[in-house]
Amino acid sequence: MANSFKELRNYSEAPLSQQLLLSVLNDYQRPYDKIVEMVKAGQLQQIRRGLYLPGPELDLPAPHPFLTANHLYGPSYVSLESALHYWRLIPERVFETSSVTIKRSTIYDTPAGRFSYSHLPLPYYALGMASVQLSKKQT
Repeated sequence: MANSFKELRNYSEAPLSQQLLLSVLNDYQRPYDKIVEMVKAGQLQQIRRGLYLPGPELDLPAPHPFLTANHLYGPSYVSLESALHYWRLIPERVFETSSVTIKRSTIYDTPAGRFSYSHLPLPYYALGMASVQLSKKQT
């Protein structure tokens, strides 16, 4: 078990997919049950089916909300009020991470925060997109 936590530390600054957790917990006979147990114990937070964040009991750094937003619903990228606040173009505080997507608009209320996605037609989707490094392991 301790080895599993050490291996999870390598991936702590990104949302953890179910496939990743299954590969880390491959020495368990019932790894799905172990994931459910870890969620109940507060070691993992489920933000949607098959996607998890390190929980408060694991004492691992959480991924930046922008990175979580990109993993939660895709293809998408952070934009609108969230991007304006990040670049200090508006003084207001932002209470949700806003993104645009070519899929339908949706909202996710998760333990990690609120994430909203607005539909944008394909010809306008890629205009002005840039990759930003948020930390050493997060882009």
